[in-house]
Amino acid sequence: MQAAVRIVTKVLPGNKIEVEVPDGSVGAEVEVIVVLSQTIPTGDEMF
Repeated sequence: MQAAVRIVTKVLPGNKIEVEVPDGSVGAEVEVIVVLSQTIPTGDEMF
């Protein structure tokens, strides 16, 4: 059975995120998908 955990976090300095998963997950393979909540402007959109 596949379980999903939704975690909301903030981007840390150095463009990193930190995620903590439930106990008993050590060694488990996980898939991480990052969805940015806002559109980040590209160089063309900034002017």
